[in-house]
Amino acid sequence: MIITCPSCATRYTIPPESLGADGRMVRCTACGHRWFVGHEPPAPAEPEVPPPPLDEAPALPPAGEARPGQKPGSSTGATVGWLGVLLLLLLLTGLVLGRNEVVALVPEAAPIYQRMGLPVTREIGLELRGVVSERLDDTESGATGEGDTLRIAGDVVNVSGAERSVPPVRIALLDAARDEVAVHLVEVPQDVLADGASARFELLLDDPPEAASNFSVTFAVPEK
Repeated sequence: MIITCPSCATRYTIPPESLGADGRMVRCTACGHRWFVGHEPPAPAEPEVPPPPLDEAPALPPAGEARPGQKPGSSTGATVGWLGVLLLLLLLTGLVLGRNEVVALVPEAAPIYQRMGLPVTREIGLELRGVVSERLDDTESGATGEGDTLRIAGDVVNVSGAERSVPPVRIALLDAARDEVAVHLVEVPQDVLADGASARFELLLDDPPEAASNFSVTFAVPEK
């Protein structure tokens, strides 16, 4: 099944069985947002409505003939008008829901969505998986400082179907208000990944800021 982060609109494909019987909390690897994902309930069956008796069915005028009190052609004009409104609404909905695909085709549209307050996730064919963080003491990290060491690591996976260049990984340390208190760019060992290949990245940070209580991991993709 496909789930979408309500904070940054990043989409993930997960097996339904990973949610268990009652659903579970998940975390977005792109922005760190947490939300609850449950199983989608099956759509209720629509009740069958019996057709009206034949003697109660209203008589319809022949095609092209106006109903009593109706001007000729007014029905056709109203239908065309409503169809135009419906098509416009569908177009606007598609431009909003499919904004990531639109920006991928027309990068100049990204500032427009940003001014509208709509987050845009650029598809680069790479995913961040297995991102973990832990605190290490001096014996585990080999550091010489007096404080402990923060380790953040994960994998970059190529899911594009073709060879892809790998940008640096941007790791931001966040405070309780989710404001950035420190940003680090981590180079991935492999500059290019074949389709389906993966590469490990790791950040070892001595004496991280005391205000840092969370973090986010994204790709450092330059704005176009």
